[in-house]
Amino acid sequence: MLTIAATIVGIGFVVPNTWLRLGGVSLQTLLFKTICGVLFTLAGASAIIYLPAALVPLGVLVLLGLMFGLLGDIWLALKELVPNAHDNYLWAGFAAFGIGHVFFVAGLLAAWRPGWPSILGAFAAAAVVPLAVLVLENRLRLNFGKFKWIAVGYGFLLCLTPSTALFTAFSGPQIGWQALLMGIGGVCFFASDLVLAAAYFGRSDSSAANHIACYALYYGAQFTIALSLLLA
Repeated sequence: MLTIAATIVGIGFVVPNTWLRLGGVSLQTLLFKTICGVLFTLAGASAIIYLPAALVPLGVLVLLGLMFGLLGDIWLALKELVPNAHDNYLWAGFAAFGIGHVFFVAGLLAAWRPGWPSILGAFAAAAVVPLAVLVLENRLRLNFGKFKWIAVGYGFLLCLTPSTALFTAFSGPQIGWQALLMGIGGVCFFASDLVLAAAYFGRSDSSAANHIACYALYYGAQFTIALSLLLA
């Protein structure tokens, strides 16, 4: 099965990708990062083949989310490679990943159609974390500066993927396994961005452990989201 093969090969590329990143950002790290992104996108694209016709829109929307994740990876890598355009690429990265989460959420809502109580609960839950971070910014030793409001908006979209997936998974008489696995991927995505936020906007030392944790959680998230389509 191509989906499983792409996932295995992708995880194989994550290891050297992470190792190279520990030595700094270069064109080589951009290349490996792009390859990893292409592979999780391929995993999602190939999974659509196995979906029943009624769930193909779910697959297409998830695929679009993965593609924007790949684009976001490239933008964030370029911000280090092109220092004089650092802020522009960071804005672009926020936008790409945010749009990706919109597609993930749209896919869940279109496919499983949870009731309004689940939808409202998911949106309310997603708002809690970014608002809490906004209020506690100083205590958390963070400084978002001019990126404060886009960080809050992105944080909402980031949290909306796992909250929508988990509310959807448990909204029916039986557990929705595709939504549950996508929710687990969303939680990993959230955790990876917490590590990244500490590095970008906090006083983190960007240690090797931070890089390893961020990459493991992030790629684990993207491949898990792609694999979730096999359970639809």
